Amino acid sequence: MRELKIFLVLVIVLAAVWLLTQNSTPVDVKLFNISYLQKPLYLIILVTFTIGALLGFAYGVSQTYKLKSDIRALNKERLKLQTEVDQRRVAMLDREDQSELTEKPKKA
Repeated sequence: MRELKIFLVLVIVLAAVWLLTQNSTPVDVKLFNISYLQKPLYLIILVTFTIGALLGFAYGVSQTYKLKSDIRALNKERLKLQTEVDQRRVAMLDREDQSELTEKPKKA
């Protein structure tokens, strides 16, 4: 499995290098009415990909923290409910024990 991951990373890196070397043509970029003249296309692709990867990573981290927070809240509620169930179970057993003690023996 580790070899497969290394192979896939190598293929992706080689594809990225090939893509970047094939797109070295300078292009004009306009962003918010500001023109950045003659930037190589590979630089634009690389910056855009990096920004997207960082945003995706930040979203993933925020979702992880949210889910961990939800898990903590649910575990806290589960423990509270389990304590309540245990208390009711003990109370029921105590009532059964008391009713057995107060029952009159049946005549045969």
